[in-house]
Amino acid sequence: MAANWLNLEGRVCVVTGAAGGIGRAITQTFCAAGAIPVLIDLQLDRAKEAAAELPGRSLALQCDVSSEEQVAAAKAEVMRTLGRCAVLVNNAGVLRPLPLADSRLADWQANISINLDGYYL
Repeated sequence: MAANWLNLEGRVCVVTGAAGGIGRAITQTFCAAGAIPVLIDLQLDRAKEAAAELPGRSLALQCDVSSEEQVAAAKAEVMRTLGRCAVLVNNAGVLRPLPLADSRLADWQANISINLDGYYL
């Protein structure tokens, strides 16, 4: 199969939750396809570490995907630095396995904010 079968050569591909296992693998795959990956994560140091492992051009940004202001700032930085995004992978998410009876409303709201609102934003 050709390396550029997805036609991603030189295209900007944004991945949220990029410092974790799945997000990191996605950015590596995009990089192998010739894309310019943007690694977005709440933990900037881990996003930069993951970006440093990639050959070629990439960009690491800190962003809380549940914050409309931070998402807008990340979008502006991607546009300013690299231009238009061709692919967006909404990979950021949390899993806090607790029985419902043991969780608090704040736990529920945090999960919804990250796992659902984050995709929308």
